[in-house]
Amino acid sequence: MPKYSHDYYLTQQEIDELRADAKQASKVMAALFRFETEIHYSYRVEWVAESAEYVGLCKEFPSLSWLDSDPDKARLGIEKLVFEVVKDMII
Repeated sequence: MPKYSHDYYLTQQEIDELRADAKQASKVMAALFRFETEIHYSYRVEWVAESAEYVGLCKEFPSLSWLDSDPDKARLGIEKLVFEVVKDMII
């Protein structure tokens, strides 16, 4: 029974869900740390005349690319995409 009317006690299921969420967050943070400190990839941006856009590419992941009308956004897009792929591989 709660000591005060605004007290709230968690059920065992809620506690288990919070633990699972914390464990997942810990894995993601570990992946982020490893990605930031150990992994370096080679990126480049090229102009594609056929689509009149820039394409961001990564040498280590030749099947991935990112199209954008702005070269900086193409570079940022491919970096984020590679990060997501690496994160999924690590977790």
